[in-house]
Amino acid sequence: MRVSLKKSCLSLALGVLLALPAMAADTLLVAATGKNSKDAVAKAIGSAGKITGQTTDGFYTVELANGASGAKILAALKTDKSIRYAFPESAMSPGAASLANLDNHIAYLKATLALNGAKGENGEDPEVDYWEAHRERMAARTGPDGTIDTEAYYRAIEHREQMPPAPLPTDGSDGASAPRHSAAAGRMSARRT
Repeated sequence: MRVSLKKSCLSLALGVLLALPAMAADTLLVAATGKNSKDAVAKAIGSAGKITGQTTDGFYTVELANGASGAKILAALKTDKSIRYAFPESAMSPGAASLANLDNHIAYLKATLALNGAKGENGEDPEVDYWEAHRERMAARTGPDGTIDTEAYYRAIEHREQMPPAPLPTDGSDGASAPRHSAAAGRMSARRT
């Protein structure tokens, strides 16, 4: 019972995390330079989509036309000199299952800071710092394809549950295996006197 309850709780938690980046793949976030930035975005997008609104962060939301390739349009926007930033909408939330999603989210946060001129202490932002540290932690857990093997967590739990319990000391000691009279202990007792 204990194993199945832990596994179902972990399944629920991982399911919630993996569902976070599930946003519309046909929407882009675009920011342009200059006073007429909305016109610049509309011109750069052309007939491939239309501006549907603006986020509080200063990005225009662009809904792509049916059949338009988000990856191709993003690549074209990133080479357009009038466009300052372009991201898929999924960059607004950190994806839990791939480094590419985390990289997009970190770049989006940095772009938001640049657009709004906001900076934390020492010119750094704690949220960006957190996600950069999280990215480094997750990089150690990804496979060659850049994704995180979530099944590894289940395998680790199953392996842990199959292991015998650790033996407790029966001689009244605290279980430490270090000798009582080491050179360091001798130096410490000499200092006390």
